[in-house]
Amino acid sequence: MSTTGRKRDSIWCEYTQLPENRAQCNHCKKEMAALVARMKKHFNEEHKDLVATSSQTPSLPKHSTQSTMDPHISKTTPDQKRKFDLLVAKYFYSSNTPFRDGENSEFKQMVHALHPGYSPPNRQQLGGPLLDAVYQDLKNVTKEKLKDKVVTLSVDCWSNVNNESILGFCVQDAEKTYIVCIKDVSDQSHTSEFLRDVVMEGVGKIHAEYDCTILGLVTDNAENMNKMRRLCSETNPFFIAYGCAAHQMNLLAHDLQPDPVIKKIVTIAKFFRNNQLASNWISTTEIMKKPPLPSEVRWSSALKLLDWYLQSWTQLKQYHEQNPNQFKKNPAPEVAKYLKDIILYKNVEDAHIALKPISDALDVMQSNSSTIADAVAAWKKLLDFYRERGSERREWLEHAEKRYNNSVPDSWLAAYLLCPEYFGCELTGIEMRKAIGWIKTQYPECSAAIVNFIGDQLEILRKEFEENGGNRSSFLKYQMTLGNLAKEIADVAIRLEKLAPSSAGLERMFSTMGFVQDELRNRLGIEKLEKLTFIKRVLSSS
Repeated sequence: MSTTGRKRDSIWCEYTQLPENRAQCNHCKKEMAALVARMKKHFNEEHKDLVATSSQTPSLPKHSTQSTMDPHISKTTPDQKRKFDLLVAKYFYSSNTPFRDGENSEFKQMVHALHPGYSPPNRQQLGGPLLDAVYQDLKNVTKEKLKDKVVTLSVDCWSNVNNESILGFCVQDAEKTYIVCIKDVSDQSHTSEFLRDVVMEGVGKIHAEYDCTILGLVTDNAENMNKMRRLCSETNPFFIAYGCAAHQMNLLAHDLQPDPVIKKIVTIAKFFRNNQLASNWISTTEIMKKPPLPSEVRWSSALKLLDWYLQSWTQLKQYHEQNPNQFKKNPAPEVAKYLKDIILYKNVEDAHIALKPISDALDVMQSNSSTIADAVAAWKKLLDFYRERGSERREWLEHAEKRYNNSVPDSWLAAYLLCPEYFGCELTGIEMRKAIGWIKTQYPECSAAIVNFIGDQLEILRKEFEENGGNRSSFLKYQMTLGNLAKEIADVAIRLEKLAPSSAGLERMFSTMGFVQDELRNRLGIEKLEKLTFIKRVLSSS
């Protein structure tokens, strides 16, 4: 039976225990009281030659070691944890998942089931060092992509959920749009001079940080932005500043959009959206779609409403004839009257004819890969369409020509002239002279070459591009190596190919910001908002 208590002193190895609390020395057989101090004194004085040997603790018998749990435990090395943390963080940022969900018990259980030896990051890590690390890594990748490139800078203001005024900066390289900076300007009056100073400061910062050349500046067409662009052009004469083509095209849609007609169709759409029985009928009918409602921030939404009405008109009338009792209460009687109105249907058809080509042009201008030459081509196609409508739609053409003249500066005509896909094929004589004049003013070294470029050679090169296709810049470089195109002209044409016609990319960035900083995350700071938006956009496009 095992005993417990104080561990015996090692001196007992030299003595034998006797009854009555006595001890006998194993070397000289002397008996004494079993007191450790007295036993040690006797041994040290009488047996000095044995002291060195006895001072060593006698070795205990070896016991078999107990088996460990190490083979059955999944461990995580520091490098693995770092890798796992970054992957988890990227998921949180790309899906806009709140940081607090990292501490959710169900999430932790899921991670533990997948890898028992790993603990996911908490909310402080997700919103702090991991956010900085992911942001810096993706920013370095963006720097490499933008290095030595010619880009367009888009600038616009946006109000977040807290009604803070945020000035956003994006660059476009004819392939993608990158958010590079946002600035809180809530405490400043948005005068053209203030905006000019902020933009020029941003241009210097972007050039230094990303090592790219900002050639174009595009903004909306507000009065303060128009003046700001003029001031920026005066500060830097080689800056090509212009208004957003998509915005001008949307203004043209408002010019031609028959508001009374749209209002009546909205009344019909709201009835079939809000009435329980009518809404249920639409949801159970395969050929029917839920009616969309027009929105100021969703361009072409009015056209989608007209599309729905024209495609559904027959079914809507049949539903009214089969369910007359549902149309007896307001505003149903009005809806019934509108459904029977043949003139209204004809007006909707006319409005659809007027707005459809505008919607097609908007799709071109808002594309990330679209250039200012493509915008000119879209305008030309639109004007040709309205000219073909004849004199009965003369007002459509007048509105379109007015917006075209406000939207297309001489620099765009020059880009259209030098673009291999068009080579100025639809420019008028006046527009051709404007394009050539702008090229001579901005690039004097091209004065002689541009004169030789105009003529039969244009048509030959355009036909060759139509036959072979391919990348525009590559075609220009190839023709330059063949001697068919002067190097000065090719260089200017390639630079103008990098200019985006609209700030649609920046508007998409603002939409992402609104998704990131919603009403539930209204306390999110500007710095974190910029980082999260940047990360989400980069990860979603990769």
